[in-house]
Amino acid sequence: MAQRVVQRRCDGWTLVELMIALALAALTVSLALPGYRDWIATYQLASHAEQLAGSLALARAEAIKRGLRVNLCRAADGRRCTDGAGWEAGWLVYVDADRDGRNAGDEPVLRVEGAAPAGSTCAPTGRSRTTSRSPVSATHAC
Repeated sequence: MAQRVVQRRCDGWTLVELMIALALAALTVSLALPGYRDWIATYQLASHAEQLAGSLALARAEAIKRGLRVNLCRAADGRRCTDGAGWEAGWLVYVDADRDGRNAGDEPVLRVEGAAPAGSTCAPTGRSRTTSRSPVSATHAC
């Protein structure tokens, strides 16, 4: 009687190969993660700065279009200008029709921007509370 030899194909990985592949994947992720976090933080900061620059451009354009003073101020709640919060808490752009530097309830709000991502800070070099744009003067800081 002749014995029959059966050959099996091995299409999988051995346990040792799988452990080596998992170790290499874990090493790659652990090396890439800090750089990825830094990239995300840089992108978020750049995005927040672009939003602030866009709000300044809007204030300028609206002041020219309307012929009135348009203010940009820090606003933690998104409704009223506040001195206690930083720019990272958010801001609003509004038409200052009565030129008093305060956002009265009847003055139109043109844009409200929310808070920056957690951990971000916006620190201006000066101590201005409000930035204004008017058709007559370039920039007025209160």
